Amino acid sequence: YRHINNFQESNKSLMQGLEVAGAVKDSTKKQRIQAKIYIIAALLHYVALDQNNCRDGLVFVKKALHCLQADDLFYKVLDLNPVKVSREIAFARWVLGFLYLSLQQYDQAIEEGFREAEYILNKYCPHILADKARMLQGYGGTLLRVGKDLESAEKMLDEAVFIRDSIFGVKNSLGTRNFQAESKIRLKKYDDAYKTCMIVLEYQERERNNVCDLHYIQLVYHAGVAALALGNVQKSAEHFQLFLKESDIFCKGFLGQEIYEKLQQQRVFLVDSPKPLSKIIQSYFEKSLEVFTAIYGTDHSFVRDYIKPNISFYKTVV
Repeated sequence: YRHINNFQESNKSLMQGLEVAGAVKDSTKKQRIQAKIYIIAALLHYVALDQNNCRDGLVFVKKALHCLQADDLFYKVLDLNPVKVSREIAFARWVLGFLYLSLQQYDQAIEEGFREAEYILNKYCPHILADKARMLQGYGGTLLRVGKDLESAEKMLDEAVFIRDSIFGVKNSLGTRNFQAESKIRLKKYDDAYKTCMIVLEYQERERNNVCDLHYIQLVYHAGVAALALGNVQKSAEHFQLFLKESDIFCKGFLGQEIYEKLQQQRVFLVDSPKPLSKIIQSYFEKSLEVFTAIYGTDHSFVRDYIKPNISFYKTVV
C-alpha cells in the first residue's frame, strides 16, 4: 500500500500487525517484531510528507529504538557491547534522520539520525550497503539544507548514487539523484548536474508516493536550471513545461484545496503562450518559486537558499 501511495490502508495494516505482535509470548522476539513494525510505520509517515504525519513518525521510531534498547546514542558510548547493535537500530536511526530533515530540524537529523546510523553501519554492519546508501542520501541532503559544506554533501551523494546504482540500478535512484543534481548545480557543475537528471528522466516507470513525486518534480526543475546554464534555452523551456505539468498533478493531491485553487487562479501551472524565450524562461522561474513556496513555505531553506537565488541566476544566462 505504501508503494501505491495509499497511506490509510498501509497504516491500517501496520496497526493490525502490532496487535498480532502483541500476542507473541517470547518477550525478546515480540520486541524485535514490534520494533520492525514501528520503523516501517515511521517510514510510512515520512513518505506521506505531511508535517503532522512526520511528527507522528517520530513517536513511532522512538518506540522502535526503545524496543531495541537503543534510546541512547551509541557513538557516544565508549564501552558499547557490540551484541546490542543491530541493523534494525541503524535502520531506525536513518529513518529518524529523514523525519527530522522533513521537519527542518537539521541538527537533530545529523546528531540523532544520520551520524548514529553512519557509526553503526561503518563499525558493525559494513556489509549492509543499501542502508549505507540511504544514510548517505539523507546525510548529504541535510548538509545541502544547512548549506555550509556543499563539497561534503556532494561527496556523500556521489557515493550514495554509486552504491544504489550498483545494487538496484539507475531506475531506483530518484531521491538520491535529486539531491546529487542540486549539489552539482550549487557547486556550478552544470554538465554533471544535467547528466544525473537525464539518467532518471529517461525512465518512464517510477514509484509513486508523495516523497518520490516531490523528488521527481525537483529533478525536472534541476534539469531546467542546468540546461539553461549550459546554454540550451529551448531544452530548458521544455523541462520547465514538464515541471509545471507534473507540479499540477502533485499539488492537486498534496496541497489543501484552497492553496491549490489559488495557484490555479494565478495561472501558475499554465504553459506560457509563444513569446521571446527569455520572457518564457523568466516566467517559468517565477512560477517555480510559487510552486515550491506553496509546498515548503517561504522560510524553508530549499526555497530561501536555492529556488529564490535562481531567479537572479537566469538573468545572467539568458
